[in-house]
Amino acid sequence: MIRGGNDVEDRDVLLSDVAVTLVPAAEGPPVAIVNTQRIRVSEAGVGKIVREAMGEAQRRFDLDVRSVESQLRDGSADVRVKVKKFMMAAELGVTVELTATPQGRLRIRIADLRAPAGLPVAGLVDRFLETLGSRPGVYPVGQRTVEVDANEVLASRGLPVRLEQGVREARITPGFVEIA
Repeated sequence: MIRGGNDVEDRDVLLSDVAVTLVPAAEGPPVAIVNTQRIRVSEAGVGKIVREAMGEAQRRFDLDVRSVESQLRDGSADVRVKVKKFMMAAELGVTVELTATPQGRLRIRIADLRAPAGLPVAGLVDRFLETLGSRPGVYPVGQRTVEVDANEVLASRGLPVRLEQGVREARITPGFVEIA
């Protein structure tokens, strides 16, 4: 979500350093080839993205999601979710890491999973990642790891946009996630 505001710091998502070449298409509008780009997502923006993902998990797994919190640290994002199913309530935690692959994909890895003993959270997370992996441009590549091919995701949505180099860099720091 992009929202208004007077300062760059007020933005959930900031797109900068953009260079685009328009290439005629056989049919329809020209294709925008993005030669360079830098996307910076604020901690508040990351929180909104995580809440949206949890809304999908809530619908898919019939969970009552009570709260979602995220905190960005050097190299990782910590997410805490309070859920309730039937009569049981729990706080779950995950640590997520992002990297760029040599193939230009964004690698998302769940580095740590925290939950009360006896809850089948690992299975739920694995099923959620399988669900993500069934979408165009999202590939399971290891234990609790998926890679996202931005060009395939854009094409699957019918958008006439291509990233010339894919994802070259991904980092998490306190306050923001940056992808170039």
